[in-house]
Amino acid sequence: MRISDSKFLDPTEICILKNAWRSNRRDSESQIYSTVECETEGVAQFLHGGDVQFVDSTAAISVFNLRSESLWGSIDAPSYSGLRSSQELGFQNLDQPTSILHRLVLKTQGRPLWEFRDYLELLLGFRAALVGHQGLWSQGILHRDISAGNIMLSASATPNVGQEGFIMDLEYCRLRHLIELEYGDAASDDKDSPIVGLNGGIMTGTAQFMAVEKLLTILGSDPPFEHKVYHDLESFIWVFAYAVIRHLMSETRFDSSTKKDIEAWFKQTFCQLTLPQVRFHRECRLPFEIPTSVVKQVKENPRLLPKSIRGFLYAMSRIRIPQNRSFSDEDDVDLQQLAQAYGFINRNIVCRLTHELLLKDVDATISRLRAEMADW
Repeated sequence: MRISDSKFLDPTEICILKNAWRSNRRDSESQIYSTVECETEGVAQFLHGGDVQFVDSTAAISVFNLRSESLWGSIDAPSYSGLRSSQELGFQNLDQPTSILHRLVLKTQGRPLWEFRDYLELLLGFRAALVGHQGLWSQGILHRDISAGNIMLSASATPNVGQEGFIMDLEYCRLRHLIELEYGDAASDDKDSPIVGLNGGIMTGTAQFMAVEKLLTILGSDPPFEHKVYHDLESFIWVFAYAVIRHLMSETRFDSSTKKDIEAWFKQTFCQLTLPQVRFHRECRLPFEIPTSVVKQVKENPRLLPKSIRGFLYAMSRIRIPQNRSFSDEDDVDLQQLAQAYGFINRNIVCRLTHELLLKDVDATISRLRAEMADW
C-alpha cells in the first residue's frame, strides 16, 4: 500500500492506522469502505487503504508469498480477492487460501463505549452508531460484526450532533454495491432478500454479541441461517448491556459487596467461553438482570444507574426474550412499572427489530434521562 501526500489535507492531522491480516477469499476492508458514501454519519471516516506490497514488487505480503520459493517469479498470491479465476490474469495457485497484510488509514478517532462520562453520552454515542448502521444498510451494506469493540464514542470532548459515536471494522460486511461493481449482477430491490457475496460464512462476529438465532444455528439446533438486519440490531442491544455493566464495574461509589455482585454478573454474562453457555445466558436475559444489591443502591443515588437506563434495559429484554416468567419480586415489578411509564411495554413483544423501532426507544430514553438529570 502506498499513500500519496494528497490524501492528507492537513499534515498535522492525527489519523488512525489499522493493520490486519485478511483472507484472500474475502473482499478487503478498504474495498468495502470505498463503497460507502462520503461522510456517512456514525461510520468511521476512511481515508486510504490497501494490501501491503513488498518493496519494489507488485506482490502482496501474504503468508503464501512469504513461504514461496519464487516470490519474484510467476507464483503470485492475489493482492485482492475479487478475481474470478486465475486464468484471466495468468496467476498461478490463485485458489490457494492465504492471509494478506492489509492496512487502513481512518480519520475518525474514538474511545471505548463503556468509558462514557455519563449515561447521556452513552445514549447519544450509541444512537449515532445506530444511525451509522442504518446509513450503511440504506446503501445495501450489512455490517454482520456488531460488537463492543466495533462501536466507539467520539474522542472529541464536544462532538457535533450526530457524531457522538460511530461504528467501524467493516471487513465482514455483506455488500450489494461491491457485487454490482465487480460482477455486474443486478441486486434485488428488497433489502431483506439474500445478498450473497465474497464475505460469506456464518461465523462472523463475536459470540458474546451474536443474535440468539445465529448461536442456535452454529450449535446445530436451528434451520439454515441467513444473516438479516435484525440480527445486527439484536447485537446492538447486547453491546449496550455490555457497556453498562462494564462501566458499573469501574464505579467506585458502590460498596464492596455490590462490587462483587457486579463482577459476578459481568463474568456470567460476558465471560463465558462456550457457545452453549452464551446461548443459555442470552435466552435467560441475564444481561438485563440487574443484581438486587445494585438496584437498592441506585435508588439512593440514581446517577449510578438512572431509572431511564433501567427501563430501557428492561424494554430491550422484552423485545427479544419471550415473557416466560412471572414478576412477583419487588425489583421486577418496579422495572415493569418503569417500562410501562416510558411507553415500552404497551408495544407487546416485537419479534423483528427495525432501526426505526430501536431509535424510537433510544430517543424516548434520552428524553427521560434529560428530565431526570434536570432534577439531580
